[in-house]
Amino acid sequence: GEIIGTFTSKEYDHRAFVKLVASWGAITDYDATCELLVSVKVGDKFSEYITYGEWGLGRENKCVAQKKDLIKLTEDEIFVLNSKEGTGFRYKFVLRRKETNTASPEAFLLALSFEMNNYSYTFDKSLLKDSVIHDVPRLYQHDVPGIGGIICSATSSTMLLKYKGHNFSSINILEHEYIAKLVKDYGNNIYGNWVYNTVGISAFNEFAYVKRFASTEEFLYSLQEIG
Repeated sequence: GEIIGTFTSKEYDHRAFVKLVASWGAITDYDATCELLVSVKVGDKFSEYITYGEWGLGRENKCVAQKKDLIKLTEDEIFVLNSKEGTGFRYKFVLRRKETNTASPEAFLLALSFEMNNYSYTFDKSLLKDSVIHDVPRLYQHDVPGIGGIICSATSSTMLLKYKGHNFSSINILEHEYIAKLVKDYGNNIYGNWVYNTVGISAFNEFAYVKRFASTEEFLYSLQEIG
């Protein structure tokens, strides 16, 4: 019966890091939104919360640069300030809907990707195959007039949605033009906000998140084993 609800996580410890990207999955629309806020522990103190902005599929969603006491947000990355390191985090989800008879938004995923000094990922590289084929439908970003040169992320996101069986050609024959408008970060005026691309994919009930790799080999192994 409510039109707004907040989930606040417990506090988590983590190996020391210098920056992070937080991505999330949520079923949303124009009238039902999900906002992610993140706070970082530096020393024995937690920072003020930084927000990725209220996000709903079909809205002109805006991520705005912020600088708090211990951290700052630039586009989609959260940096620990003053050459210090974070040692923990906490987060909030704020779910909103326009009216009580509007279907509630649903958050179903949180992923944090950290950059850590002197970190490496080791595995048996003999497990890497010579090649792995994922038959993803191909789109040419430069077919889209005006913005074709700056929608590589949105084009890739559209290709992956098509790979999962979605088709948007009845809305726009240039499907990646349609998706680009949905995932655009209207605050930074960019199409390459990784977080907005993945939460955009998730709005179609798909599992998507931002991940950082320590090496090309780790990326190839993930592509091979996870997809």
